Amino acid sequence: MIEVADGLYQAETAQLVASSVFHALVDGILFASNSALGAVAGANWLQTHRLPIVGISGVVTASPLAARETAQATGLPVLGLNDLYAKAPL
Repeated sequence: MIEVADGLYQAETAQLVASSVFHALVDGILFASNSALGAVAGANWLQTHRLPIVGISGVVTASPLAARETAQATGLPVLGLNDLYAKAPL
């Protein structure tokens, strides 16, 4: 597991995430967002760049309404802290 910070529109992050090395090494992406709109934009960006997004997490999960909106708009699982703890290997 690695964390890539600074957002997808930040030049260095976009370049890293779009690189062939990143594509070769990453099996799945859990995208963290603070809003439903940001989650949709991020998921679209990742899908456009053919990256394997597997779900959404982050501050957006603190609001049940925002989490539902995100799941509906992206078609992806939205994972809050309890979901992440339940899926974490021991």
